[in-house]
Amino acid sequence: MKLPKFEYLYCYFHNKDTYVKPHYHNCYELTYFCDGNSVSDTNGESYKCFAGNFLIYPRNRPHNESHLSKVKVLCLGFTPAEADAKLQCDKLYSDHDKSVLKLLEQIQNETINKESDFYFMCSLLTGQLLLGLTRQNDAPYSQNSFSPVLRYINEQYTSDIDLGYLAKLSGYSYDHFRHAFKKKTGMSPLNYILQKKIDHAKLLLSNSTICIADIATTCGFANISQFSVTFKKLTGQSPSEYRKHAEPSPT
Repeated sequence: MKLPKFEYLYCYFHNKDTYVKPHYHNCYELTYFCDGNSVSDTNGESYKCFAGNFLIYPRNRPHNESHLSKVKVLCLGFTPAEADAKLQCDKLYSDHDKSVLKLLEQIQNETINKESDFYFMCSLLTGQLLLGLTRQNDAPYSQNSFSPVLRYINEQYTSDIDLGYLAKLSGYSYDHFRHAFKKKTGMSPLNYILQKKIDHAKLLLSNSTICIADIATTCGFANISQFSVTFKKLTGQSPSEYRKHAEPSPT
């Protein structure tokens, strides 16, 4: 079996509000975001990257980075072997078990220590990393694919969530993501998000004296009318009716 060729491993630290101009490489590059919050634009798409996310850029593919917080980035350059033909580039990966990070750190240690045949060892480790990604791409949609999606929804449900971005975060096409999400949760992504908003509203209606208009805004609705219609559709009661009969709920 032919191994991929290891080209380089660089570690960068970027401060908040810094920008890496569009650039490209004459090899493939895996860019791993160890922490922080960044956005990368490439091939007409914009990817929001958090800790544990990584992207793979094919050779000569322009890409940039905008850093919304202080970040650490590991960049692995490589030339793939024929066996890596199934490698997906237009996809936001999530390193659920930190296995990719562990391999990158091993490669980094090899480049620092420079023991005998370290380039060959780096190619072996790169091959192991890429084989794992290829197997992941061949595997059926797994529960792990939902972990970053559900975490993002839980953190951002009061804001305007882009369903297309959730599909990117899962690493699958929009249609595949939408059907698999409903199969796993029993709800479409949109209804799942709306239910999170309404559950939050119920707590506020039961445990506070905040006016209904402010609750609508707090829970991420455009206006009180949209909130009232959605609330009644999902609960069978208007917000004021629910508040009138509700018992205080645990927060």
